[in-house]
Amino acid sequence: MDCEIHHRIYRDGIPYYISRRSDILQKPPLLLILSALDAVTGGFEYEDMFRYLKTGLAGISRSECDILENYVVLWTIRGKMWLRDVPWTANPD
Repeated sequence: MDCEIHHRIYRDGIPYYISRRSDILQKPPLLLILSALDAVTGGFEYEDMFRYLKTGLAGISRSECDILENYVVLWTIRGKMWLRDVPWTANPD
């Protein structure tokens, strides 16, 4: 909408609605589902796992996700390693 028209509508108190297109694939709930499916069907690759975890709907905070990501990168956790029954106890110290 032209800036001048927008200003006049706002100034005169005329109600209006502006619709903007958005990419539905970037909405967190759908991204969570698609990322989870990609992780399972793609063998739990790093990119799929963290796209899922970073949606904000995976049950961990952003800071916890960052800590986990650093750990995963440091210890090269890939694929089926996510599913190990053994606790992750590697320590960089």
